[in-house]
Amino acid sequence: MIEPSAPHAVQTLDDQERQPSLLLGVIAGGIAMLIGAVLWGVITYATEYQVSYMAIGLGALVGVAMHKLGRGGSLTAGIIAALLSLAGCLLGNFFFYTGAISKSEGMPFLDVLFALVIDPSIVMEIFSAAFEIMDLLFYAIAMYVGFSVARK
Repeated sequence: MIEPSAPHAVQTLDDQERQPSLLLGVIAGGIAMLIGAVLWGVITYATEYQVSYMAIGLGALVGVAMHKLGRGGSLTAGIIAALLSLAGCLLGNFFFYTGAISKSEGMPFLDVLFALVIDPSIVMEIFSAAFEIMDLLFYAIAMYVGFSVARK
């Protein structure tokens, strides 16, 4: 039996480390999405204004995480990054709406958050009432940036 030499074994480990890992990319993208969503909600709450830079930043954050930690640039990674970017925008808006309701009702943020989480029909009503056509533009920008950055 021939045993592999040490340099060959190290090279094999290096090759394995460079292989794409969609699972690791999805985990990293999911964490980046959560961070971006919190930032989206906080910035929107603090300024009471949404700017396209938030969508660009969120998409870029997710895309970079998917690309760097997923070690790849596959079409699948791009699609997942786009979907995570969209989820981040929606979650960011959810956090903003939660904060706005909390402020207007004089209730603690977490109380409002838990009340909304257990009754999704209220969340749908809030999103429907607050919807503006610009929301679609921001969502599309975030998805495009997330997809593009993850693919590079």
